[in-house]
Amino acid sequence: MHPSASSTINFSSLRHRTSTGNEHHPRTTANRAAATNFSKLSQQQVSQFLSACCRAVSAGFQTTSTDPIVQCVLRNGPWILQCDVETISNILWALSRLEAPDSAARHNFFVNASQKLADNVTSVPSLCIPDVLWALAKTRVPNKKAVRVIKAHYFQTMKNCFTYLETKKIANLCWALTVLDEVDFNALSTLSPVILDKIDRFSLTEMSNITWAFAKAKSSQSMAR
Repeated sequence: MHPSASSTINFSSLRHRTSTGNEHHPRTTANRAAATNFSKLSQQQVSQFLSACCRAVSAGFQTTSTDPIVQCVLRNGPWILQCDVETISNILWALSRLEAPDSAARHNFFVNASQKLADNVTSVPSLCIPDVLWALAKTRVPNKKAVRVIKAHYFQTMKNCFTYLETKKIANLCWALTVLDEVDFNALSTLSPVILDKIDRFSLTEMSNITWAFAKAKSSQSMAR
């Protein structure tokens, strides 16, 4: 049985632990230490640690160095799925960002996690849903029913609030809408005015994703005729 959420682990000591001999970067050692001490982490701490790994990857750190903690998360999927939906959402995003290797464990975790989010969709924070849809699209999770529930709820509740979304989330959402299941033309049309309004705020990468999404949507629409 996993310890309660009150269990703690000293992240600062892990962060500053150094390797000996020809071992890898200290951060790799920290990840291995976290994996070794996984039973002492709470679900929220796992989420925080994965987010820290994501920031490291964004800074140029190699994805493979995060494998020990990622594998621990996947092996302990049922325990992770007991936590709140916001934490599950964050862990889904982090595992996708860290490119968790394709495996039966990853498949089962993403299918079960997406189903739990769909079953409790009214409790999932709206700001988390674009990242969730992006994560499910990136990993090609075949839980189409759960995806449709999450997506339908999001667009119904957000309505005229898309203007408050960060440009990165808008770009990721556009990309996900063209990869998940069939292309969602109505959803993309809903986002169009917001995109035009923020057109000068998108980065080149974000604009590339948006342009690709709408081009793919147009291509799919032409093929359907």
